[in-house]
Amino acid sequence: MERAERWKAKYKVERVKDTLNDIREDMGKRYEAAIAEAGAMEGKVKEVINTAGVSTALYVSYLLV
Repeated sequence: MERAERWKAKYKVERVKDTLNDIREDMGKRYEAAIAEAGAMEGKVKEVINTAGVSTALYVSYLLV
């Protein structure tokens, strides 16, 4: 029983909410940076496969956007 009680205390909804609120801004910044990096990488991939003469019919769908 002691283990279950410790788990319940550690994972109280209020405690988890407070923790997430504390890190939310940093999480958003990291997400935005990752999305920008992924977009830049997709652009470079398009350049390379265009240079190689790959037909757009063979592109993966997310590169067509």
